[in-house]
Amino acid sequence: MSIQSVSAPSSITNTTKAAAQEAAETKVQTVQEASHGDRQAQRLVAKRAAASHAEPKTAVPDAPTVNSQGQHVGKIVNTAA
Repeated sequence: MSIQSVSAPSSITNTTKAAAQEAAETKVQTVQEASHGDRQAQRLVAKRAAASHAEPKTAVPDAPTVNSQGQHVGKIVNTAA
């Protein structure tokens, strides 16, 4: 049995533990790590910020209101801007 075959399972276990810890991390912990230079945390914080500022996807607006002659009597107002 070589040394590499013995250390491989423990490195896989360490990697698995690290991944589990990252997944269970709170937003506050992520922000703290990002402020201390953790590149992965910085990317995640930037991704979350971009997602929160993105315009929400909305349904297709209703057609304008028309009277019996087909004339528009209502107007769709976009207040998302």
